[in-house]
Amino acid sequence: MTRRTWQDRAEILFKILFLTVGFLQYSSLTFGKPIISWVQWPMLGLGAVLVMLRLLHAKEYTATPGIWLLLAFAVAFGISSVLNFRYGWYENVRFLAFLGFQITLLYPYSRKSDPSVSLRHWEISAWVFLLGTFVLSLLSFVFLFTGRAEMFVCTEGPTYYIGFWWGRLFGAYWDPNIAAVMAVMACLLSVAMMIRYRSVILRIVLGLNLVLQIFYIELSDSRSGKVALFVAAGMMTFLCALRLLEKTKLGMRVFFATAGALLVAVTSAVLLMAGGRAYNIAVAQLSPSSDVAVEETPAPNDPSVVEGKPSLPLNPIGREEDIASDISNRRFDIWKSAVEIFKTKPVFGVSYANIIPYARENLPDTYILTNDHMVFSSMHNVVMDILVGQGLVGVVLFLAAAVWVLVSILRRTSAFFKSERFYEYAAAFSLVTTAVVSSMFMTELVYVITPLTLMFWISLGVLSHAVCAFSKKEERA
Repeated sequence: MTRRTWQDRAEILFKILFLTVGFLQYSSLTFGKPIISWVQWPMLGLGAVLVMLRLLHAKEYTATPGIWLLLAFAVAFGISSVLNFRYGWYENVRFLAFLGFQITLLYPYSRKSDPSVSLRHWEISAWVFLLGTFVLSLLSFVFLFTGRAEMFVCTEGPTYYIGFWWGRLFGAYWDPNIAAVMAVMACLLSVAMMIRYRSVILRIVLGLNLVLQIFYIELSDSRSGKVALFVAAGMMTFLCALRLLEKTKLGMRVFFATAGALLVAVTSAVLLMAGGRAYNIAVAQLSPSSDVAVEETPAPNDPSVVEGKPSLPLNPIGREEDIASDISNRRFDIWKSAVEIFKTKPVFGVSYANIIPYARENLPDTYILTNDHMVFSSMHNVVMDILVGQGLVGVVLFLAAAVWVLVSILRRTSAFFKSERFYEYAAAFSLVTTAVVSSMFMTELVYVITPLTLMFWISLGVLSHAVCAFSKKEERA
């Protein structure tokens, strides 16, 4: 076994462990449990070894689009952490380690390796992702039909739920918005694998998973998930239509691909709305009163569990009354707080992990502290998170890297369409696009360890690795 073969297998194992940590952290069944440490520490140790191995051969990875800007972004995170050391340091060290893994291990690939290497990594990661989302979504429906409902109340931070609450299916996830976008990604990956493999049995299983995830998106009542599905369905359809119409004139290709994408995206949105109405009608016929009656008794200091006693296992979805007066569901007010904090430290920011202690000392009247819901530690928007955490330096570096990567991919569009693995690249690009769109409403992409964020970096790495390989072929030609 050569060094390269061992390292390649170790990197695949690292990605599997990293994704597993993400699933454990974002399932309400395992959040805060020791099992996370049992997986996280081996992952950290293996990741540290792999980073050192890559440093020994750093020149092989420098051709990756935007890598220098992303490394500078990580350095800026470190500078911000040092400048705000008095507000805390441990969490920032943890965030920096995870950010470093994303930038150095999930994203870049050796320029000496073939694109099939990154595609193999992506495919294995995709199967792990599909398995994780299938298990958690299936458990969510088990909780729905058995009437299991539990609430974990903390004095600070989000309140965690299991089951059906407030007109939404949380299920086995503690955040239905992130879960719904993950379900959208699972739909994308299911379609990609159905195209790649011709096994009838496998296609049936993937088709059932597709249906399961769509039902979760609907019952989660997540607008972020619905927007993500609209974008994912539209983008995947657009790219596939362009490929299928490759012998048609460019103008006609774009026209029909755009029309097809809009048709599929709008149809998916309409079907979700219809499915939600049909579900609520069925529940209403079962019982005229199917609300969950729960007495919330949060503990003053420690997390507690409050059990709900639903009158029926099934409950209607919908929370229109909760967001009727605020279409942003508090996001606009949170973003105002972000701007207020940014103005006090506009260059390097306050460091992401120290947003709350910094705000308490310097802006005690800002919305994220004084609202009647909870103390918000994130801005629910990736740009706002970076603006607060790393200031203008962080935002400029991150956006510059994003533009560099996007331009690099678009410049090699024809090579992607000629590739035998086009549909996998199309799924990866659609997944990246979906993650970026969802990050406008949630905290994703850089400061959190969710399966969503990790698949974003792995998919972006596949596309950038292909860009490097296509460029080498052009040079040889």
